Amino acid sequence: GDYLIDAAAKCLDVLEALAKDGFQPVDVPTVAKRCGHTPDFCRRALFTLKLRGWAVQTARGWQLSVKAGKFSSDYLAVLASL
Repeated sequence: GDYLIDAAAKCLDVLEALAKDGFQPVDVPTVAKRCGHTPDFCRRALFTLKLRGWAVQTARGWQLSVKAGKFSSDYLAVLASL
């Protein structure tokens, strides 16, 4: 649509790629394959997500951070209280 911010949408694709297959750590080529973006873009998006606290890089690869889990948990708690 007219209001889509392409870079934001692509970063969300990368974030969602980290949530697949049981949240196991993944390398950049795997993230790129899962979301259909270039490895270069995925690498830059992952570092951006890391700087913002949404992803962590370990010796085994990239994965969602505790912040991402807390965000989901907090949201579910709000829904449960409605």
